Amino acid sequence: MNRDSPPDLPGARETDQESDAASGQETISLLLQQTRPWVLVIAVLAAIGAGLMILGGIVFGVFVAAAPEMAGFDELPASFGVWLAGLYVFFGGLYVLPSMWLFKYSSRISRYIEAPTSATLGEALSAQKSFWKFTGIAALSLIALYFVLMIAFFLAVSMGI
Repeated sequence: MNRDSPPDLPGARETDQESDAASGQETISLLLQQTRPWVLVIAVLAAIGAGLMILGGIVFGVFVAAAPEMAGFDELPASFGVWLAGLYVFFGGLYVLPSMWLFKYSSRISRYIEAPTSATLGEALSAQKSFWKFTGIAALSLIALYFVLMIAFFLAVSMGI
């Protein structure tokens, strides 16, 4: 044993570990507290965007159904404009889901800050996981859809359609 190092006292290690755990918990609380307002901003923006997309789809659908020639759909089948409007409403509805998970994540961060336990931290991280899982699946689905559409476009062009 080195003379300059303090002797190993019984219980000293546990105290250091408890101190590290408390410090880590304070850091987690602080970081989540700083993250929460930005999560809330994105959740509100996503909800507004989803609402506007749904509203725009409905207005577009009504406009196309009422006057297809004014909307520029007089040369296309009558159902095309309504189908396109339905697509907007559908995707607007899909955009509601990540917004809901972000609101849930934000509220669970608040619960964790009020009662910092492993359970409340797990609930917050579970809501965050749901958001990222949906976002990842949506991104992969869009990439696959783009790939299919590109193939369909090239086939249509090569067939002279």
